Amino acid sequence: MGLMPLSDSVEKGKIGRGVLPAMQLAMEQILNESLLNPYSLDLRYYDTECDNAKGLKAFYDAIKYGPTHLMVFGGVCTTVTSIIAESLIGWNLIQ
Repeated sequence: MGLMPLSDSVEKGKIGRGVLPAMQLAMEQILNESLLNPYSLDLRYYDTECDNAKGLKAFYDAIKYGPTHLMVFGGVCTTVTSIIAESLIGWNLIQ
C-alpha cells in the first residue's frame, strides 16, 4: 500500500508524484530480479492529498476493500504518516 499525495489539486501532490517514479523503478527491479519467487509483489497507490482525514480514510478504505496488505509506504507528508502509524498497530502492518 502506497499512501501519498498524488492529486494536482494540492501543492504537496508534487511530492508524491516525485516519489512515485522511484517506487515504480524499485518495484520493477524487484520483479526483474525474481527476488520473491515464488511470490509476487503488487503495490497499490492511494491519494492522501497531504490531509490527515483523507489519508486516514484512504488507509481504512484500502484495508476494507482489499486486497490484503502486508506493509505501508507513506504517507510522505509527516502529519499523515504519524496518524497512519498510530493506526497500524491494530492491523499488524509495517510502515
